[in-house]
Amino acid sequence: SADGKQCLSIDKDGNRHETLVLPEQSAELIKLLVSKGVVFAVQPPSQPSTFGAIAGVLGNLAFPLLIIGGLAFLQRRSGGMGGGMNPLDLGKSKSKIQMEPQTGVTFDDVAGCDGSKFELTEVVEFLKNPSKYSALGAKIPRGVIMEGPPGT
Repeated sequence: SADGKQCLSIDKDGNRHETLVLPEQSAELIKLLVSKGVVFAVQPPSQPSTFGAIAGVLGNLAFPLLIIGGLAFLQRRSGGMGGGMNPLDLGKSKSKIQMEPQTGVTFDDVAGCDGSKFELTEVVEFLKNPSKYSALGAKIPRGVIMEGPPGT
């Protein structure tokens, strides 16, 4: 056989017999067959072809190369080299907040709602001079959403 562990023998009647041969017994078996005058042939194990060896190596490399290629594709798609691929940023929004919009609109430009304008003016004054109002026991108003850096 190709692995060198089996011996195929054919008797005088044409019957085939397979026998397992241990590697240390092969030299003794050959001497015994020669001394008894038995016709036999030893076949060397078949050598793997070059194509088979190359196909085996490529088969083993295909999966890791596919994984690396997929990761490179995802990184390029997510922002290239500078952006990187941070697993912690997976669910975060990439939107940016404009901190100081230049609208050019002041309190004088807004028409109507004089009471709302007055209250908002008081909130702005409180944020600019908190010590003046704290001395009187005032607290920061609740329910007002402010945007931008302090003092603006």
